[in-house]
Amino acid sequence: MKKTIALLFALYITIGLLAAEKGYRITVKLTESTDTALLLAHYYGNKQYLDDTAYVNKQGLFIFEGTETLKDGMYIIAGTSKNKYFDFFLTGKHQIDFTCNPVNVVNTMQVNGSDDNKAFYTYIKYLGNRSH
Repeated sequence: MKKTIALLFALYITIGLLAAEKGYRITVKLTESTDTALLLAHYYGNKQYLDDTAYVNKQGLFIFEGTETLKDGMYIIAGTSKNKYFDFFLTGKHQIDFTCNPVNVVNTMQVNGSDDNKAFYTYIKYLGNRSH
């Protein structure tokens, strides 16, 4: 009986962990922006396809959230007038927070929850500094 209870408990924990991994939550904070909505899209070849729309909340955050897991790849955050703010990679964990000033994305970008994107923006900043 104890083995059955332990097995059921382990199964419950495993299912809970698997369920927690599904879905996505991408938070964007744009300082000095008047946008009230943002678009999340992914690249496929030379085209972009819309995945989600987020509206600014009272804290000034745009939260893209869904229960289905997005495919890993390169994504774009754009304004509703389709002006591109920034690109980012979606790999592994799909819980990422971005903060930046849209006037100077590369030099103001702060990323939490994604080492790949931190490295990406560090490298872009490095390249920009080397070209001056």
